[in-house]
Amino acid sequence: MTRAIRPVALAWLLAGISGPALFAQSNDTSQSATTLRLVPWRGLRAVANRAVVRYEPGLTLHQRTALHEQLGARALATLGSEMAVLELSEEDSLQLQLARLRQHDGIRYADPDVAIPTVAFMPTVSLPPLSPPPLSPSGPSDPKANLQWALDRVRAQEAWEHAQGNPEIVIAILDSGVDSAHPDLSAHVAWELDLYAGDDDATDTHGHGTHAAGLAAAATNNGVGIAGAGYACRYAAYRCGEGTTLPSSMILAGIYDSITRGAHVLSMSFGLYQDLPSLKDALQAAAEAGCVLVAAAGNDAQDVPFYPAAYPSVIGVAASAPNDSRALFSNFGPWVSLAAPGQSMYSTLLNGDYGYMSGTSTACPLVAGMAGLLYAQASGLRSPAAAQSVRAVLEGTAVPVLGNWVTAGRVDLAAAVAALDSGNPPVIDTLEPDAADALGGEVVSVSGSGLLGATGALLGSVPVAVTVLDDSTLTYTIPLAAQLGDLPFVVMKASSTSNALTFRYSAVEPPRLNVAANIAVGDTLEWNLGCTPGDFWIMLASLDQTTTSIQGWTVLTPFVVGVVGTTGDTGLGSFSVNIPASAAGITVHTQVISGPGYLTGATPIATTHVMP
Repeated sequence: MTRAIRPVALAWLLAGISGPALFAQSNDTSQSATTLRLVPWRGLRAVANRAVVRYEPGLTLHQRTALHEQLGARALATLGSEMAVLELSEEDSLQLQLARLRQHDGIRYADPDVAIPTVAFMPTVSLPPLSPPPLSPSGPSDPKANLQWALDRVRAQEAWEHAQGNPEIVIAILDSGVDSAHPDLSAHVAWELDLYAGDDDATDTHGHGTHAAGLAAAATNNGVGIAGAGYACRYAAYRCGEGTTLPSSMILAGIYDSITRGAHVLSMSFGLYQDLPSLKDALQAAAEAGCVLVAAAGNDAQDVPFYPAAYPSVIGVAASAPNDSRALFSNFGPWVSLAAPGQSMYSTLLNGDYGYMSGTSTACPLVAGMAGLLYAQASGLRSPAAAQSVRAVLEGTAVPVLGNWVTAGRVDLAAAVAALDSGNPPVIDTLEPDAADALGGEVVSVSGSGLLGATGALLGSVPVAVTVLDDSTLTYTIPLAAQLGDLPFVVMKASSTSNALTFRYSAVEPPRLNVAANIAVGDTLEWNLGCTPGDFWIMLASLDQTTTSIQGWTVLTPFVVGVVGTTGDTGLGSFSVNIPASAAGITVHTQVISGPGYLTGATPIATTHVMP
C-alpha cells in the first residue's frame, strides 16, 4: 500500500489533488443556422467574430465562464472536453480578436472559424475514361457496377469474395450532407446530423457529399444502381456547412460527434493549405479513439502539404488515372500516403440519380469504404490497434506507382483483405531486445511474417498495443511488469494467434525512477519506481537540488517526504498527482530511497519542470 503525507512545503505536489471537472460534450453541437458573415483570413475566409479555442488544462466551469465574461465572449458550443466555439464582440478585426485570445493565460490556442472548402469536383472529360470489363456474373447484382472502372482496378470483386463488411461498421461522411433518400443509400444510413441547421436531417443540397457516400457505402448486391466499396458497411451523414463551404467549427463538431457515437472511419473530402491546431487535435483524438482517418490530398497539382490529409494521423489520398499514373489535377508528395482511382468516378447524385465526377474528393471516400470493409474483417470492435492494422494493410499492400508521387502506392483491396487474414497465423521469429527490468519502457522490434493485420499482442496475460511497420516487422513498448521471470509473447490477428516467444522480466537493480522531465499545468504527473521486491520505499521531494551523503548514498537535502510504500512481487511502486495552475513555473526534484528496513538504495535524482 502507498500512503500520501501532506507537508507544508510542496503541498501542491504531494496532496494528490484531483483534476477539476471539465465540460462534458454538449448534445447541441450546432451553431446558429442564420447567415454567417465571412471575412478574409490568410487568403481564405473565416466566420466573423468567432473563434475556436482550446483552454489550458484544469480550468473549471466557473473559471471558463469568468474568462468568457472578461473577454466579452459567449460559448456557442463545446467540442470534446477542452475546446469551445466562442462568439466574440464586434469591436475589433478578427486578427485583433484572435491576438487577444492567444494572450490570455487560460487559453492554450485560438483558431479562426475558417470556412474550409470541400475539394471541388474536377471536370470529367470522358465517360468513362476506359471501357472496363463487366463484373463477373458471380459478382454483385448492382446493374450499374460495370460502369465503375475503379472497382476492377482495385480488385474489389476478388476482395468481396472473402469479406463483405458489416452493418455495424460506420463510415462518417463529413461533407455537404447526403441525400439519404437515394435508393442506393437509404438502407445504409446509420445516423444523420446537420451541424449547420442544428437538426438530424443532413439533406445534401449540393451533391458533393452524396457522391462521396455512394463510393464509400452505397448498398452493394441489392440489385439497384452501383456498388459501394464498403459493401455491407453503413455511413453517417454530416452536413458541416452550407453547400461546399464548411466552417471549421462544424467540421470539428462532426469529428467529436463521430467519436462519441462510435464511427469507425472518417471520410474527409475537404481541406486547406494552413495547419489548424484545433483540427489536428480533434483528429488526433479520433485516432486515439480508434477511428481510421481518410482525407483528400487536393486538386491543385502541387506538392504543398494540404490539411487534414498531411497530418500524420491521417491517410492522405491522391487521385490516380486508369493506368495508375497521377491524375493531372491531383496533389502529390511525401506527405501523401496512398493513391486511389479518382478520375471519372461513377456514383450517386441528388434526386436518385447517378453520374461521373473526378477529383481526390472521389478517391478519398473510395479508400474510406475500403477501410470500413477491412475494419469489419480486422475486428469490428473500435480500437486504436484495429484502426492501425487497417491503415497498415492498406499501405503495406499498395501497388507501387511510377514516379513515387505517393509514399505507399495505389490501393489494392484484394491484397489488403488477403494480408489481413490469409488463413495462416502470423509467425514471429525474434524479439529485440527479449528482456528488460520490471519498469520496461523500451521499444521492442518483432520480426517474423504475416504481421500485417495484427490487432495487438499478449505479454503473459497483459494486452499490449503494437505498431505494424510492414508484413515482417512490428514494434511495441514494454509495459510495466505484471510478474517477473519468463513470459510468453504472442501476436494476435482477427482470427489467429502467432507462435510464442519468451520475454524475460527481471527486478530493477539498482533502484530506478521514471518521471517526466516536463509537465503542463492540469496534466497528471506520474512516478514509476523499481527496486528490490518487498522493499520499503520513500519518495523525497525538494525545490533545491543540493544533496548530502547518507550511509554512502547521495540523497536530496533539504527534502520533504512525499509518499511511502512497499513494493510487491515485481518490485514496482507508483504515485501520481494532478498539477494545479498555481504550480506553473516550478521545478521540482524527486528521488526514491529504499531498503528492507534500512537504507540500501537510492535512485538518481529526477527533475521535472511544470510548464504554464
